[in-house]
Amino acid sequence: MNKTLYMTCIISVTLGLYIPRFIQFPVTLLIIGSFATYVGFNHKEFFK
Repeated sequence: MNKTLYMTCIISVTLGLYIPRFIQFPVTLLIIGSFATYVGFNHKEFFK
C-alpha cells in the first residue's frame, strides 16, 4: 500500500481529536469516502 495513505490516516485521526463535534461526522464520512474511492481506482493493488 501507499505510504501517503498511511500518513493521511494518521493525520485524519489526529485531526479528529481536535475538530469540533459537529464537524466530526461529515469529516469521517469524507475520509471513508475518499478511502473507498482510492481502493476503487487502485483495486489491482489491493486485490491481487
